[in-house]
Amino acid sequence: MPLNVVKFDETFETQMYIINGNILYIAFQDYGYLQDVITRASEYHENKHFMGKYFTYNEFKAHYLGFVKTNGLSLNASDNFTFGRDWSGFNLSGRKMEMFWQTFDDIDNGRELSQDEQWLKSTIVKFIDTVVAGGKMRNSNDWYLICTDGNCLPETCDAEIEMEAVGGLLAHELRHAFYYLDQNYNNVVYENWNKLSDTERDCITQAVDNMGGYNINNTDLVIDEAQAYGYINNFS
Repeated sequence: MPLNVVKFDETFETQMYIINGNILYIAFQDYGYLQDVITRASEYHENKHFMGKYFTYNEFKAHYLGFVKTNGLSLNASDNFTFGRDWSGFNLSGRKMEMFWQTFDDIDNGRELSQDEQWLKSTIVKFIDTVVAGGKMRNSNDWYLICTDGNCLPETCDAEIEMEAVGGLLAHELRHAFYYLDQNYNNVVYENWNKLSDTERDCITQAVDNMGGYNINNTDLVIDEAQAYGYINNFS
């Protein structure tokens, strides 16, 4: 699958690209900065304890450290908060980012984005202005955000590269984006899911649950994670 990659912007700590015209990819050079920027937005939508709720960064940090110790997870287990290194790749649709901002960027109710979260919002606004100017996007359903710890693109990146040329982590996150943005891709995933037996679907759901923290009552989330990890293809 060819990917059209355009350099968008950069800072001392990040490299930014637009992929296929509507995917904003931000590669972070430091996992600590990555987790400061993306943790609350990600866990507001995916974590079964925080989904749909307002929470502070420190509340999640305490929960995560407890979760790692209680479940005996190796990850990068220590007394340090290493969420951004443990997972290292994050993806959110435009719609999910808007929902996050509606809940967390609400000064009237005493809720504010952190400085790092505000940087991300400003960057996305700049990206949207750029993409809209190019006539590529109409609303929040038309764009997607991917963030990774480290740059997963080839060192020399031409305008068009093959999916096989990117790092495995970015390929995984791109499959999430395709699942959301490409209706044909989404349809094929659901067709494959529906071909599975109840036992196979239960095995996949358990595998997703074993990763820790995912809300497996959300079937769409389970299917999305399963297809991104390749579980569905492995069973088909």
